[in-house]
Amino acid sequence: MIVKAEFNKSELENHGNILDEINQDAVIYQNNNDQEKFEEQLILMKERQKEIASIILGVNISDAYVTEGWNFPFRDVSEVTPMGGTEPVLTCSIPEKIPAHLQKIRQSDMFQMFAGKYFQHQLTIDISDERYSGGLVHYDLIATADDKLFSASTDFHLDSCTDEMKWSYFLLCKDLRSEGHTATRIKSEITSSLGSDEFCNIEFEQWHQNLRTYQAKISKEIDTLTQGYIPMDSQDNESYRYFLEFQRLGLLNDIMRYYESENLDHKKLQEDVAEYNKKFGSLPEELLEIIEGRK
Repeated sequence: MIVKAEFNKSELENHGNILDEINQDAVIYQNNNDQEKFEEQLILMKERQKEIASIILGVNISDAYVTEGWNFPFRDVSEVTPMGGTEPVLTCSIPEKIPAHLQKIRQSDMFQMFAGKYFQHQLTIDISDERYSGGLVHYDLIATADDKLFSASTDFHLDSCTDEMKWSYFLLCKDLRSEGHTATRIKSEITSSLGSDEFCNIEFEQWHQNLRTYQAKISKEIDTLTQGYIPMDSQDNESYRYFLEFQRLGLLNDIMRYYESENLDHKKLQEDVAEYNKKFGSLPEELLEIIEGRK
């Protein structure tokens, strides 16, 4: 069991200033096309992320994934463009926020469970920018088996301004030989997996397996529909029916994703179900039976 620790504001700010200074220097060197000094800052960022994450998380972080163009350097807030079609969101700078985020992560139930099983394995941290989508900072924590054949990972999303954590539970088991993987956000499935002797194996509850089977069916229908794409024409009945069916299947997919998460957004779920009922009638009987099985 990992003992939860508290670092005061001054300590967190000090760590944050170190990361921010490295990041700012990297931006300058990159803009000046000084690749040699830029690479030095990248290596320094990797070392400092490993060091600071190890101190705050209370486990040995053996590697930090830091690479140019992926998550280094973190860009200025003014350069962050919201994803097309999404509402503008308030975003803040990342580097100085990382220590406070790491403390929030350490205090979480998901981290405590994950670290409790994998603290003796090689642990890698990967911090990336998702401010374009909800203003979030994305943290991956990856454990690699001693034989290097399997990995287990969890992720955390924190608001770049408020430090609020989103989506509490996630576990991904991956076979590194084939890239085969399974994942879940269901706490009971995660608890079962982390409590087993296997390095990482997820056994889905029956309702969840049924939902995944139904999702695959809907995805196949969407793929088939996409292959027969018909441009929207309000004057043409066939294209209008095509548009409605595409919308119906998309709504079903969204509704199923809510049920597959441990952190149901009940308000949005209710809105989507109400929209489906209004436009297309009641949800399919097969899906209703699966939803009933989840309760």
